[in-house]
Amino acid sequence: MTRCPSVYSILLVLLLAATLIWPSAVSQTLAAAPPGGVRLQGVDYGPFRDGQQPGGPCPTAKQMTEDMWLLTRMGNAIRTYGLADCNLGKNLLKAASPAPLQIVLGLWLGPDASANAKEIKSLSKLKGKLKNVMAIAVGSETLLRGDLSMDVLIGYIQQVRDIVGDQGIPITTAEPWHIWLGLDGRYPDPTPLASAVDFLFLNIHPYWEQVPITAAVDHVFDKVYRVQQAYPSKSVVISETGWPTAGPSNGAAEPSLENQKLFLKEFLPQAKAEDLSFFSFEAFDEQWKPESGVEQHWGLYRSNRTPKQDVETLLCCLE
Repeated sequence: MTRCPSVYSILLVLLLAATLIWPSAVSQTLAAAPPGGVRLQGVDYGPFRDGQQPGGPCPTAKQMTEDMWLLTRMGNAIRTYGLADCNLGKNLLKAASPAPLQIVLGLWLGPDASANAKEIKSLSKLKGKLKNVMAIAVGSETLLRGDLSMDVLIGYIQQVRDIVGDQGIPITTAEPWHIWLGLDGRYPDPTPLASAVDFLFLNIHPYWEQVPITAAVDHVFDKVYRVQQAYPSKSVVISETGWPTAGPSNGAAEPSLENQKLFLKEFLPQAKAEDLSFFSFEAFDEQWKPESGVEQHWGLYRSNRTPKQDVETLLCCLE
């Protein structure tokens, strides 16, 4: 008797079934407007395991290689967050080289100019090793945190373009949807930033906006549509969306494994139907993060790399 697939099996099947796309084709699609025909279906990846953290102890090369093969079960692409710390950029590209994964390579930017310079220098050293890289994300929620001004962020984007521009790799930066729409009073006109990037990378987290799970997916797509309408000449890719499995409620938003499954069950088919490229936040729980009750619990897998949901039913779906 065939067993009904779990929601996590549905996730894996949908992501595995997507045709793996070479970076050049993906790059053309990300830079195109509007997107069409090519979907990225991936996950956000943080490599730190239990007992590890930024600054060290660091993930080993063996551990990162092991992660790559787990990540191929979750999608055809991964999005990362930093290069210089723990030499993650070099180690990631080496680990990912044999795996059928494409990479949105992230540079971490913050208020420390010397640390930012190390990120830029690390990218320069990797210039000839970017064959699996389909895009580069210069910073993540840098404006939301207030770490840099928009002009300074645009300057870093230009520095990255000067390094990799001859390779045709699209460049972006990740910010919440409301910043791209100019709804943050600190940045009422985001058009200079939008003009500086090749496609829009937006984070949408209904949990942080106190949206109940019953309205969460509608909330995500409403924000996508609004950004698409505001920038009809730009492709829109979700850089982060998901649901936490543990922690305190945030208004009407309640973390739980069941609610994460409900979110995926609704989100994945609609994303597929609309050819929406997205990255699910996130692959693995991250226990290194300061305990705030919820930050550590967004993974599809636990931090020890065991699935939160039985995935054995995947086998019946692939037969």
